[in-house]
Amino acid sequence: MAETLAKATEALIAAALKDSSGQLSAAAREAVSELRSIHGATDKLRNVETSVLQKLDQVQANFLLAIAGQTRTLSLQAALPRAETDTFDYFCTTTNATCGSGQLVRGVLRNAMRGLPTSLPLDAAYDDGAGPKDHEGRPTRHAEGFRLKLAEHLHAMTGIKPVVEPDADGKSHLIRL
Repeated sequence: MAETLAKATEALIAAALKDSSGQLSAAAREAVSELRSIHGATDKLRNVETSVLQKLDQVQANFLLAIAGQTRTLSLQAALPRAETDTFDYFCTTTNATCGSGQLVRGVLRNAMRGLPTSLPLDAAYDDGAGPKDHEGRPTRHAEGFRLKLAEHLHAMTGIKPVVEPDADGKSHLIRL
């Protein structure tokens, strides 16, 4: 009877080992399947994260552009009331008279708020007195001096550096803020 009992115990142990190794194998296959599923989900999340970061960068860039545009508009609006009082005089060569810059500066600022350039007068000249003199000792006035003075004046008023460029006709110049 002890012998039968030992054989029965061995058979039970063998069956238990066989059953537990089958269960372990099934559990291992299930774990591998679960890990593959998690890996796939991680890849999808990484792609979503990359997409979200790209969109966030784009939103940030658009936001910074909007802030810059608003700052520019506020600078132009703040300068507009000072256009008639914060002026300089320039020389009109066609009338041989001195002109104030108030109306011209106001027009440049208004056009700039609309995103438009302003055509500069062809007969405008300026000299700060430091340049060359004519045969009678008077300062020579020139259009380039006027364009530089106007650009410096607008930059001081608005904080925006103007661009002066020749017009398509090649004779006149445009100023753009």
